[in-house]
Amino acid sequence: MKNWKKIKNEYYTLMSEQSDVNNDIRFLKHTIEENEVKKSRLDSRLVEVFEQLKDIQGQIKTTKKEYQQTNKELSAVDKEIKNIEKDLTDTKKAQNEYEEKLYQAYRYTEKMKTRIDSLATQEEEYTYFFNGVKHILKAKNKELKGIHGAVAEIIDVPSKLTQAIETALGASLQHVIVDSEKDGRQAIQFLKERNLGRATFLPLNVIQSRAVATDIKSIAKEANGFISIASEAVKVAPEYQNIIGNLLGNTIIVDHLKHANELARAIKYRTRIVTLEGDIVNPGGSMTGGGARKSKSILSQKDELTTMRHQLEDYLRQTESFEQQFKELKIKSDQLSELYFEKSQKHNTLKEQVHHFEMELDRLTTQETQIKNDHEEFEFEKNDGYTSDKSRQTLSEKETHLESIKASLKRLEDEIERYTKLSKEGKESLTKTQQTLHQKQSDLAVVKERIKTQQQTIDRLNNQSQQTKHQLNDVKEKIAFFNSDEVMGEQAFQNIKDQINGQQETRTRLSDELDKLKQQRIELNEQIDAQEATLQVCHQDILAIENHYQDIKAEQSKLDVLIHHAIDHLNDEYQLTVERAKSEYTSDESIDALRKKVKLMKMSIDELGPVNLNAIEQFEELNERYTFLSEQRTDLRKAKETLEQIISEMDQEVTERFKETFHAIQGHFTAMFKQLFGGGDAELQLTEADYLTAGIDIVVQPPGKKLQHLSLLSGGERALTAIALLFAILKVRSAPFVILDEVEAALDEANVIRYAKYLNELSDETQFIVITHRKGTMEFADRLYGVTMQESGVTKLVSVNLNTIDDVLKEEQ
Repeated sequence: MKNWKKIKNEYYTLMSEQSDVNNDIRFLKHTIEENEVKKSRLDSRLVEVFEQLKDIQGQIKTTKKEYQQTNKELSAVDKEIKNIEKDLTDTKKAQNEYEEKLYQAYRYTEKMKTRIDSLATQEEEYTYFFNGVKHILKAKNKELKGIHGAVAEIIDVPSKLTQAIETALGASLQHVIVDSEKDGRQAIQFLKERNLGRATFLPLNVIQSRAVATDIKSIAKEANGFISIASEAVKVAPEYQNIIGNLLGNTIIVDHLKHANELARAIKYRTRIVTLEGDIVNPGGSMTGGGARKSKSILSQKDELTTMRHQLEDYLRQTESFEQQFKELKIKSDQLSELYFEKSQKHNTLKEQVHHFEMELDRLTTQETQIKNDHEEFEFEKNDGYTSDKSRQTLSEKETHLESIKASLKRLEDEIERYTKLSKEGKESLTKTQQTLHQKQSDLAVVKERIKTQQQTIDRLNNQSQQTKHQLNDVKEKIAFFNSDEVMGEQAFQNIKDQINGQQETRTRLSDELDKLKQQRIELNEQIDAQEATLQVCHQDILAIENHYQDIKAEQSKLDVLIHHAIDHLNDEYQLTVERAKSEYTSDESIDALRKKVKLMKMSIDELGPVNLNAIEQFEELNERYTFLSEQRTDLRKAKETLEQIISEMDQEVTERFKETFHAIQGHFTAMFKQLFGGGDAELQLTEADYLTAGIDIVVQPPGKKLQHLSLLSGGERALTAIALLFAILKVRSAPFVILDEVEAALDEANVIRYAKYLNELSDETQFIVITHRKGTMEFADRLYGVTMQESGVTKLVSVNLNTIDDVLKEEQ
């Protein structure tokens, strides 16, 4: 039975293997056919790929050459740009330095001009003169005649001697020089009548010169620290020589007080000696000196004015030099900027070309690599032939193996048929054996019954034999008794002897019967043993048949389980019943073909990857979110369209307003420029057509000059142009008030007047707060606020209402 089970398992295994081999054979045949078609296709494809490879390599070579050339040009342009950048940076730096110098020079010259104007005004107004002297000098050539001026006005003193001469002259600096005593009297009368103060007059026809004695002068010239005789140190017109000689002729100037004391002792204190620091050794030996709060004096103011005028001339020459150098640097900077722009454009173009070539090379290299890989793959598949040969070899092996399986199956089928036949014969033999067994069991029961009867007979005979033995023993005892007692007679003895013989015959007969019965029992036992042996064989056959039957039932149970599993799988996996599957999914294809199809389908399913069991819920969630986001996107698009429309309307409005304002300002700017410059032309130009993104260039043409950019103008021209633009803007869009901080600092006096006048015209609509140092601007102001610092750290605000100044003057007069 074990062989039967092994054969059955082997048969099932071979059947499954035969099905797999058949599927593999069909698959290999299909693969071989495909490989043949593929090989034919590869031959034509290889030719195409080879041509493509040659074409791509040619393109790569050409592109590399162009790339290298362009990269070389780019490197050269980079180098040029770096040099231009360096030159431009240096030029810009120098330009900025000169611009800063120029600006500082403008500011400094304006401050100097302002200071000079202030000093000149003070000089004209005789600010530092006594009141009487001031009025006399103002009345010169008007109410009074013969007035030459004050001593301070007619002398020219070197800067280093200013303090010494001031000290030597003292109040004499404000003495008024007149032609004659008559002129002096008239001037005194003029002061008296008007109560204007007092003054000292020096008539030219009366005053005589004084001089240091010759011996004193000789000693002084040899003394340490001697500088000069005071009258000789001062420059003066010849007609005033007597006046200066009278005032300074007997005064000696030395360097410091120690030398003054030495010289005074040498000349025995007969002449006044003055030091550069203003110390005095008076005749007779008294000394005057010390320190006092520095204040402006007439000579120091005059010296400062002269010095500043000389410095202003130097600064103006230096400023012109700065302007020329700045213009040259500006031209060079513009040229470098233009060149830099051109080179940058060329650089960007070359860089784009290089980038294009790099991308093209990457694309061509990638394409070349892909084509090479394809070519190698095609060559490998064509020349190696590994797949087709291996498939053919595998096919041959599979076919041989299939024949072997078929032979094995034939052998197993014969074995199964034989075992089936044997099983059938075994069943028939089992039936016969069972019948024989029943018969033998019946016979055995009869024999056992006979044996039982005979056993009972034997037992009875044994009992009888025992009784006979007992009787024989009794007879023997009686014989012995009779022999011993000799009382028994012959008759009794004969009777007993007859009884003994009868008993012996009976015993012999019973012994014979017993022997026969024993023989019969032996024969019956032998029959029983034979029957039991036959019965044992029948039991073994029955057991074998029952085992085979149990195996068949187990196999049937296994198949039932598989069938139930298949039905459950069909129901669980596909929701189908057997009847529905048979009715709806019938197929004429073979089982092997269907298995092959199922295998391919499973491979396709595996390629799909794992199944997302939550796909439906996720789809619903995503669909809901998609719907929400779609609505949001629609709303945003509508909002975007609305905003774009608003922006477009605003851009249009801004463009219209800017255009209108720009043209209005441009018209006023041109007119304002001509008014302020007294001619010329100016224009505002847009840098591009788009009003929203365009910049504004200012191009002007001052009178007598060519049309040029604002940056090429001088500082004053630029300032006046900016003022014209400011006034043009205020003409179009007036403001409540405007703060101007020294905007006219770079203007000359004539332009300051124009600026101030026009500022005064605009003050009807706009209030101007002007910070200035220019006198011309101040003259047109309604109210002045001056800040003074008479002492260090203490400022004082002075306010003057110029609108009421005429009324005040009239009242005073």
